[in-house]
Amino acid sequence: MANQVDSVFYNGVNMTHLVYGDLTNASVTKQVSFIEVTDAYLVVTGSGSGSADSSCAHAGFKIACSKGMQNIVNDSNILVTSGPSWDAFGSSTLIDSAHQAGAGDWWDAPCTSHLPSSLADFSTVPIIWASGHAHAAFRWKPSKVVTCSFSMDVVDSVYYSGRDVTEYVVGNLTLPTEAKQVQFSLLPRAD
Repeated sequence: MANQVDSVFYNGVNMTHLVYGDLTNASVTKQVSFIEVTDAYLVVTGSGSGSADSSCAHAGFKIACSKGMQNIVNDSNILVTSGPSWDAFGSSTLIDSAHQAGAGDWWDAPCTSHLPSSLADFSTVPIIWASGHAHAAFRWKPSKVVTCSFSMDVVDSVYYSGRDVTEYVVGNLTLPTEAKQVQFSLLPRAD
């Protein structure tokens, strides 16, 4: 996360002290392990650099998760990555305790960050942020993730809840014989 990771919560429990890696160094990969709990949120909060108006240009978060003892850096079977399956919450101040636990209001789809990646690991993983804010929280819950698979001759664009999620579509968008797939978090009242 650029600029720094402020906290990591899982199932409402602060796990920041269990994170391996320098939380203040954006170029260092961080790692945390936990036992999966049904319907639990994983929430990561952080602070970016730059002004709130340019937050998606100067701040970013990317993550790759797997189950078990896999080496996720070299494993193409990653369970989840940053992208539209995550909810984002932004603030001009440090993230409050309700949002750290995955609760609170005003969660939204993340914006795609234009920040160049400083991490060699996960070079193809999307970088996201909370649009218009210097501080952000990201939450993910497996039961809220929707996966859509579809076929179409040529895919020009895919939108969910007014957001362009085309870049998160897996599969060749111009190859008619190849199935395409996209994942996103189910948002209330989304079209």
